[in-house]
Amino acid sequence: MSEIAAAMGLTSLESMAEVTLTNHRNYARYRRRLSEVPGVRLVPYDESEQHSHQFVVLEIDVEAASLSRDELSDVLRAEGVLARR
Repeated sequence: MSEIAAAMGLTSLESMAEVTLTNHRNYARYRRRLSEVPGVRLVPYDESEQHSHQFVVLEIDVEAASLSRDELSDVLRAEGVLARR
């Protein structure tokens, strides 16, 4: 790692707790709201471990959701949500 990258990493550590808390709140909101969507399952984090909750991973049942993973990804991107396969 370069010195510049290390310096940037050190400055981001100062706000890590706040970012992690925000990510956890967002994850909990996704979990609540997506629990009622047919064919969409949020992959849970192991709550006995520490996580940054940076990513929300979904599994899509194409038949139950009536759309594919790629179609959902396109819809999310159109709404300004960063979504990847």
